[in-house]
Amino acid sequence: MVSASIPSPDGAVENDHHHHHDHHTVEVDAAATLAPTPDTDPVGVIEAALVRLVDDVGVLAKEDVVRAFAILKATDLPSYLRLRHAAKKTNRDCSVTVLDKLVRDELPGSDDDASALDELVTLARAQCQLHPTRIAMRSP
Repeated sequence: MVSASIPSPDGAVENDHHHHHDHHTVEVDAAATLAPTPDTDPVGVIEAALVRLVDDVGVLAKEDVVRAFAILKATDLPSYLRLRHAAKKTNRDCSVTVLDKLVRDELPGSDDDASALDELVTLARAQCQLHPTRIAMRSP
């Protein structure tokens, strides 16, 4: 907690002037005044980033922003999708494809994740014999 000196709202008033020397000490929670973090408020981190995104597309690649998006993707997919869409609307020059890759890399187990196409190709190579074919074009 941090102590802050705040003028008393019920301080003595003389000739319609508040006594500036009348102060009360009020406890202010320092944590409440700090910027949001991805772990405590991922939506707050992303909303702050959207404000900066108007002029800076690089904000989406910042570590705290990527982490916030990753947390939302894992815990609140509807909010993740809404905020991802808001990013694209805020600045059409930003790349949500790059954001998606960064978020995927941030999520646990993402190193092992292969795309569905990669999995199909691997399965086909393991289970099938692939033979090149020749296609002859007939002349009209």
